[in-house]
Amino acid sequence: GGGLTVRAGFFEIYRGKCFDLLNKKRSVQVMEDEHGAQHVVGLHQSTLASAEELLLLLSTSDRTTRATAQNTHSSRSHAVLQIEVVEPASESVRCKLSLVDLA
Repeated sequence: GGGLTVRAGFFEIYRGKCFDLLNKKRSVQVMEDEHGAQHVVGLHQSTLASAEELLLLLSTSDRTTRATAQNTHSSRSHAVLQIEVVEPASESVRCKLSLVDLA
């Protein structure tokens, strides 16, 4: 069977730098390839089998927050969740969805 695989990566942009929220906030780089497509180099991606696995993955992330007058846990960073559908044999990305939460 040549089914498709779903995988996700999650990173934050904080003070102009990118950090992997699923890999101990390791620094990652956004690079552009020769076709003008952007890639997050070094981003850990987890293979998912269900929506529940995605929710569990997100619950373990460590996004930068600080207390404000209105909220004890206010996000201080932009966060980007990237979900990709990949053809495993060729590692060809069939589609990519990026969800962005602004600080």
